[in-house]
Amino acid sequence: MFFKANFKVLVLLVLLTFSALALHRFGFLGTSLSLLENRSSDLFRSVSTSSVIGDLTKKGDHTVLKCHLESTEGFNLCGLSVDLRDGLGRGIDIRHYDELDLELLYSGSFADPKIKVSFRNFHSNYSSLKDPISMKFNTIIFSAEKYSGVLTVPLDAFRVESWWIDQYDIDFKDS
Repeated sequence: MFFKANFKVLVLLVLLTFSALALHRFGFLGTSLSLLENRSSDLFRSVSTSSVIGDLTKKGDHTVLKCHLESTEGFNLCGLSVDLRDGLGRGIDIRHYDELDLELLYSGSFADPKIKVSFRNFHSNYSSLKDPISMKFNTIIFSAEKYSGVLTVPLDAFRVESWWIDQYDIDFKDS
């Protein structure tokens, strides 16, 4: 009788384990966090360099960035900065997440345009609140023509920018 009860409990635990694994595999037990929900609209900034003019507008629930490139010479950058800090130097803890969904719509007339997405994080080993560039740059770059709509990017696809490692002489354990 004791063996029979233990066997039933064991079978039940095995079934629950496989059920939980299957539910997780098919996304039913996933954890998500909306980075933009309940945040003010002033967290968006346009970032541009040299011969690029960025125009940032709000259209309904979407933020739209239009970039006008005046010259193709040299290094040109037009981008969107989203400040997700809860306070000075305090960001969002993303340790329990493994992917990021980006909703993208790109149009342009350049051959093989690239989109660059960077996370920057603060750590007392290498960052200074007086120097915003000292926050680590974790980046992915991909072809804008290949992706439209929602793109799911694994967080482990992001890489630390080599120029940042060189500029701040960062040891490999912090990069």
